[in-house]
Amino acid sequence: MKNFVLLTMLLFVGFTACQRNEEVIKEKVEKEVVKTHKDGLFVHISTNEARKVLMGLSIANKMLPSSDVIVFIDAEAINVTIKDGEVYQMDGYEASSVELMQKLTKAGVKIMVCPMCLKSFGKTEADLLEGLEIAKGENFFGFTKGRIMTLDY
Repeated sequence: MKNFVLLTMLLFVGFTACQRNEEVIKEKVEKEVVKTHKDGLFVHISTNEARKVLMGLSIANKMLPSSDVIVFIDAEAINVTIKDGEVYQMDGYEASSVELMQKLTKAGVKIMVCPMCLKSFGKTEADLLEGLEIAKGENFFGFTKGRIMTLDY
């Protein structure tokens, strides 16, 4: 009977030690993934309301140091992506819509424009501001290895 109790205690101690070790290893792996991969920010802008366009572009710029960022512009917001289009500037925002897009593209951020929406406005890729590009499906995937947060304006 003593041997049975002793064996049971040894098995219990061994099992709990292995389980705790597994938890420690899992925590270390999760921390390494967080360290090596930035999370992604997908900013979708579809309105032509100045405040929302500027907010989306400003947030993209502010998140850039800590996140992989991609911007998709469609619907009524197309007017800010074209040469001689709308340029929004308001108090409280650090720059105009054009300046914010230039800053993002210079930092390597893809700003993609919906090709169907562009066409519906009677515009082509040649009408886009410098640095902006037509959206392609493959560009939506793989811009980050971390989690993806979406902001919709």
